[in-house]
Amino acid sequence: MVCAAPRLLVIRESHQIAEGLARLLERKELQANVSMSCQDGLQRLADLSPSIVIVDSSTSTPPGGPAAFERLLDVLHNQGIACLVLGKEGAFAQTPIPEWVQTLDYTVSADELHGRVASIQHYQHIVRQTQLEMHHMQRLGRHLSKQFAEVDQDMRLASRLQQEFLPQALPHIDGFRFSVVYRPASWVSGDIYDIARVDEKHVSFYVADAMGHGLAASLLTMFVRRAMRNKEVSRSGYRILSPSETLQILNDTLADEQLNNCQYVTAGYCLLDHTTRMLTFARGGHPHLILAEPDGSLREIQTEGGLLGLFPRQEFPAKRIQLHSGQKVILHSDGMELAFVEQRDYETGEPRYKKEFQKVIHLPAEKLARRLEQMIDAEEGSISPQDDVTVVVMEVL
Repeated sequence: MVCAAPRLLVIRESHQIAEGLARLLERKELQANVSMSCQDGLQRLADLSPSIVIVDSSTSTPPGGPAAFERLLDVLHNQGIACLVLGKEGAFAQTPIPEWVQTLDYTVSADELHGRVASIQHYQHIVRQTQLEMHHMQRLGRHLSKQFAEVDQDMRLASRLQQEFLPQALPHIDGFRFSVVYRPASWVSGDIYDIARVDEKHVSFYVADAMGHGLAASLLTMFVRRAMRNKEVSRSGYRILSPSETLQILNDTLADEQLNNCQYVTAGYCLLDHTTRMLTFARGGHPHLILAEPDGSLREIQTEGGLLGLFPRQEFPAKRIQLHSGQKVILHSDGMELAFVEQRDYETGEPRYKKEFQKVIHLPAEKLARRLEQMIDAEEGSISPQDDVTVVVMEVL
C-alpha cells in the first residue's frame, strides 16, 4: 500500500530557516504549514492534523520558550505524532528532549532530511496499521470474552441440572451402607449412577459411562437414565427385571436411535436382595465388578457383555453372588484407572488403581470414598483430569 504524502508542520521563531529544510519545503510532494511558535503550533494541530512536526530553531531556546516546547511534546506524544528537532550546536542545552524525538544538526542536507521524513512516514503507516489491527483484536477479544462468559454460565447451569438427576440422598438399607465418588472431568460428566429401592426387598444400583466426556457425553447420560428400567409395571402388579433384562432393554433402546459417530455406552448394573444378601450383576462393556473380602483381598467378578448401543438384541449374562458380612462391592467407571499417572505396575501389569483400593479397603464405606478422592487430588494432573471418575461402594455390615 502506497503511503500518502506526509503532512508537515514546521515551527520556527525567525524568518531564518535551515538550508536543508528550505530545500525540502520546495519539493512539491510535501504538504507543509508553518507556525512561528510552539503555542501557535499547538493551536493549529487539530486543524492541520500533521503526520510530522519539525521544530527549527537558530537560537539556544525552542520557539516560544521551554515551557511551551514541553507542552507541545506532551501533546505530540499523546497523539502519536512524530517530531524532528533541528538545532545548532549547543541548542536546547537547558531543555531536555525525550528519546522518542529525533534531533538533527542545523546543517543537515535536504536529502538526508527528506530520508528521515520518508522513513518516519513509512513506519508511522506500519504503526497505524498495527494499532488498527490491535483495535480489531481488542474488539474480538471483548466479543470472545462475552461469549465465553455466556458458555461458562450455560455450562454451570448444565452441571446443576445434571446433578439434580443424581440421587440427592443415598438410601438407608438395613445391613448395608453405600458411598459414592463422583468427579466430572469438566462442568458436566459422561458418567451417571443411581442407587434406588425397587421394592421392599430389592435395591438396584448402576454406573453408566457414555463415550468421551463433556457436554455431548452428558446429554447421552440423560437418555441412559430415562432408558434404564428396573421393573415392569402392569395393571396386575409389577415384575422386577433382572440385570440382564435391564441391559438388554437399554442396549436395544440405544441401538434403535441409530446415533451417529458410533456413540456407545458402557454400564454395570447390580440388583441386591437385601433380605437374602444375594447380589446379581451384569455388565455391558464396563469394568468388572470388584469384590473386596474382609482380609483386604480383591477379586473381579467377570461376566460377558459388549458395548451398549452398537448392535441390537445382544445378551448380557449375569452372575449371582452370595454376600457376607465384612465384604465390600465396588462398581466404578474406567476413569478410575486414568486418574492415576502410573496406570499399571511395570512388573506385574496390574492396574495401579487396584493397589490404591487395597490401601483403603479396610475403611468404612464413607471414609473409603473420601480417602479415594484425596488420593486422586494428590495425583499429578488432577486439576485437568483425563476422564470422569465414578465409584459406587457398597459395604456389607
